[in-house]
Amino acid sequence: MNKKNVKIFTFISLIFVTLLIIGGVAAADESSDTTADDDAISTDVITTSNNVQSNNEIIMNEKTVKKNSLPVDNYEELKDNVESISAVSQEEDDDSSISLDKATVQTIDSKSKTSTMKANAAIDELTDSDDSPVEISLELDSYEIKAYANTDFDVNVKVIGTDDIIEGATLDVYIDETQIDASRFVYGTSGYLVTLNTDILGVNLMTIKFNSNNLGYTDAETSAIITVDKVPATINVNPTNIETTPTVDTKIPFTVTSGDTVVTQGTVTLKTVNENGEAIIGTPDQRIDLSTAEELVFTVNVYEGTYYYNISYDDSQYEAENVPITVKASKVDAQIVADDEFEGYVNEAIPIEVSIVSGNTPVTEGTISIIRDGMLLNSVDVTTESTTISMTYQDIGSETLTIKYSSDKYTADDKLITVTVNRIPTSITVEDQTVKVEDEVTITATIVDHNENPVT
Repeated sequence: MNKKNVKIFTFISLIFVTLLIIGGVAAADESSDTTADDDAISTDVITTSNNVQSNNEIIMNEKTVKKNSLPVDNYEELKDNVESISAVSQEEDDDSSISLDKATVQTIDSKSKTSTMKANAAIDELTDSDDSPVEISLELDSYEIKAYANTDFDVNVKVIGTDDIIEGATLDVYIDETQIDASRFVYGTSGYLVTLNTDILGVNLMTIKFNSNNLGYTDAETSAIITVDKVPATINVNPTNIETTPTVDTKIPFTVTSGDTVVTQGTVTLKTVNENGEAIIGTPDQRIDLSTAEELVFTVNVYEGTYYYNISYDDSQYEAENVPITVKASKVDAQIVADDEFEGYVNEAIPIEVSIVSGNTPVTEGTISIIRDGMLLNSVDVTTESTTISMTYQDIGSETLTIKYSSDKYTADDKLITVTVNRIPTSITVEDQTVKVEDEVTITATIVDHNENPVT
């Protein structure tokens, strides 16, 4: 309780004591046999006492006092009046009875009324004083705010209405009904740079509220339109048109940046699409988490042809446009190396030796086939630098065959060859003999083929 409150309480207590004394005097007068004038005076005193007591109750029950103090000059006057009344009440007889004449009672009554009037005047002065809270309003530098998700942005709020210190008030910020910030401050009319951060995307209503917390100021609020977008980013892929070789692991390296900043959050997805950019059902996606990936590279392995992909990026803070990727897989040129003509004998295997080369490099993969009039005669897998295919004929003759080479990686033009089938050559050997005239002669002949194999 401050000093002025103590004075008020003391004053009220003195008034109450005075009333008790006056009440006692009135009771003494009633018990004695007095004149009609004395009865009238006693009645006035009682009435005055009741009025003073009623006013004292008003003082005691007064709840709304702004400054909780009385003017010093009023207090001193009231104090003097109470002291005068107290001095009168102390004039007692030896037998402890109080003897008051009419003039004295009128003096007491007059002073009591005067004290009551001054107390009421003091209450009126306190009640009539400005007890309403100080009006506060808010102003913003801008009522259309643009911000990026999960990125700090500043709002300059000006509090209008007082220069007094208002320590304990808060400045709260809402987007729609979601509170995103509570900033405390200590001074009145001033600008406050409030740093905010939100992930609520789109165009929304942002409300800033001043909460006085019952410090004698009105609450206030103001609103602005806030547009929150994701931070622009870029998926960097170079080149976006890739030429590759079938069945070879083809690398698609990339990065994600925002300005000069390399983004290390979010997920990048590689999706297989058709020529129109539509997802192909059944093809699995590849995903890379930027926060954990050791290498930012997608790998594709394709056959001959043109393939289409779409690289997309997803994150709560950044956004980037999709990047279309074209991968064209072309086979490597190769060449069939073989003689133009092959010759053999009936019922013997005719070896057809073939090599596949790409430039000066031997190719050791793929398949070599022998085709006659579109019909497959034989095929052999290529595993070495030279491949031999054996053909056996039962009839003599000559024909043209086609050598085809197939591979997922290489391509080569067909080669035509001629195969001639001959009869197996033989030789006859006869031993020389010396005979006489008229001797019987036996001639032995040996027939062998070109491999010195006896012909039977």
